[in-house]
Amino acid sequence: MMPRVKRVTPEDTALLTAVGVLETEIFSDPWSMQSICSAIANRCTRLYAALDDTDALMGYLFVTQVMDTADIANIAVSPAFRRQGIASLLLDTALDGLEADLFLEVRASNTPAIALYRKYGFTEYGVRKNYYDSPREDAVLMKRGMES
Repeated sequence: MMPRVKRVTPEDTALLTAVGVLETEIFSDPWSMQSICSAIANRCTRLYAALDDTDALMGYLFVTQVMDTADIANIAVSPAFRRQGIASLLLDTALDGLEADLFLEVRASNTPAIALYRKYGFTEYGVRKNYYDSPREDAVLMKRGMES
């Protein structure tokens, strides 16, 4: 099975629903469907979905760019597809042609994600105390410069 990445549009209603379902499965404070739809209606935000050969959602990534600054707002991979390079595929797609400093925050305990981001040239530049709820946890702030 060779996954493919698709840029999701507001017309991709079934795919948006699948993103919403995965969002609630993975995150303790998930985005609502309204938030997901509002985000991709914004011309500055792109949503990429990794799909298997049956078009089942494997994972997704939101990236928002304003001028020369971008933010990975959310990245998620279905538990059934983890450790198969899906997050890397999504990051490769999001970074392709991106000419911006890229920022993100990640739970301090999410060592696999932090290791992945470091592999992509992200460095830690700070901590936001008690940023996450359920459970309460610090966020590690990471940045990847345009030159990376």
